[in-house]
Amino acid sequence: MHFLWRVLPLPAFAVRALIIHKHRQAGERAFAGTQWREHGLVFASSVGTPIEPRNLLRHFHSTLDALNIDRRRFHDLRHTAASLLIAQGSTLHEVKEILGHSQIRLTADLYGHVYMNANREIISKMDDVISPEPIQKSVASSVAPQMVSKAAN
Repeated sequence: MHFLWRVLPLPAFAVRALIIHKHRQAGERAFAGTQWREHGLVFASSVGTPIEPRNLLRHFHSTLDALNIDRRRFHDLRHTAASLLIAQGSTLHEVKEILGHSQIRLTADLYGHVYMNANREIISKMDDVISPEPIQKSVASSVAPQMVSKAAN
């Protein structure tokens, strides 16, 4: 299996979580003693070896269950992250880079619908800038007094 190494920006909460994890892992390393097998992994078993995928999924599902969240595929976290980036205004190119897609078309094909929803929300916010009052209220407040004054005459 070939892994591609790349540098990713991380939000502060993720950096803090990784620091805590590093300290916890140092404790596991000390406890395992000579049974520890160094593989240079950020996430490893309690003896330093790669985590079995089924064990990772089992732990992920038990965490979701404890939080009363419907079970999801582990890969769904990637889609959630991409959707959150888009909702925060990230460009298609920025999302492509963070996800590591080789072609922007893949990102567009997978997340284009999310951009459409985000664009609708952004466009609706233009009303707040251009017309801060609801249109019906603006029309009623400008037309009704004219109609009342004409009726009084």
